[in-house]
Amino acid sequence: MLKTLPMIVTLAFVAACGPPVTPINVISAEPEPPAEQSIIDSRPPAMPLGTSLKVQNNIYGQTSAYTVTVSDLVAATTRYSEFLPPDNGEYVSVKVEITCDAGKYNVNPLAFQLVTADGIAHEVTYSAIEDELDAAELTTGEKTVGRVAFDIPPGDEKGATVALKNFFASADSGAWRLTPLP
Repeated sequence: MLKTLPMIVTLAFVAACGPPVTPINVISAEPEPPAEQSIIDSRPPAMPLGTSLKVQNNIYGQTSAYTVTVSDLVAATTRYSEFLPPDNGEYVSVKVEITCDAGKYNVNPLAFQLVTADGIAHEVTYSAIEDELDAAELTTGEKTVGRVAFDIPPGDEKGATVALKNFFASADSGAWRLTPLP
């Protein structure tokens, strides 16, 4: 009986695990994940300052249409209060005009960012300038105008863009070219 026990255990093991299998290459049914895109590659082509961008959104069944114009680039090394110099060297600001063409649109100054030529994104800086763009809810026919400012190293505005982020999409709604590359 002791001699048959190892044979029974071996047969049970082979029956449970099956015969030896030769490995094969398996082709995945899932596609390879895409290579990472740089922040510059995922941005829309930049328009010249002063160009109007018409945007239409449908969020949760609510359609809105609005026009955004970015213009009037200004660089300064001091805030409107001379006691608060920029941390990075200079403030760059642009004038933003937004008109609600249909429905409602919630203006958000944080929807803008400055992206340098080397792809570094700078968020809006508050209390840097007078006439800042305020958050507001616009309805059809209403318009608001204000400035958004960015604290950047001197000269980084060359080749940079101001982007209008779309918080409900993977890409920006639009971008404006501040100056041509040197």
